[in-house]
Amino acid sequence: MIKAAIFDMDGVLIDNYEYHCIAWKEFARRYDVDFKDEDIIKNFGRTNKEIFAEIFKRELKDDEVLTLGEEKERVYREVYKDYIKEVDGLTEYLKFLKNKGIKVAVASSAPIQNIDFILDGLDIRKYIDAIAHAG
Repeated sequence: MIKAAIFDMDGVLIDNYEYHCIAWKEFARRYDVDFKDEDIIKNFGRTNKEIFAEIFKRELKDDEVLTLGEEKERVYREVYKDYIKEVDGLTEYLKFLKNKGIKVAVASSAPIQNIDFILDGLDIRKYIDAIAHAG
């Protein structure tokens, strides 16, 4: 008997890769740095500390990384807010799981502000029993 289901957020609940790319480019533009699609692809899966070191061509202090990371995620939310959309069938599936008594969790490396943005933007928080995040 299945008792719980755990979902990643980016790429599972939502298809938002394009908007993260747009946000990275906009963030870099604000700092007058050229950040192309191939730069985004090559940095996929790396930490902000590593990405910012490449963008700014120097090692950054932890507080700088935190501040810049928060700024980039604000840019992402600005860019995505008018386009936020669940993957096809998500709400129906979450309702199905809830009706079967199956607990649902979201686990993501995204910051909690992004998780809240998505869950509230899609109006699906009522189906989520737990959230695990690294950000």
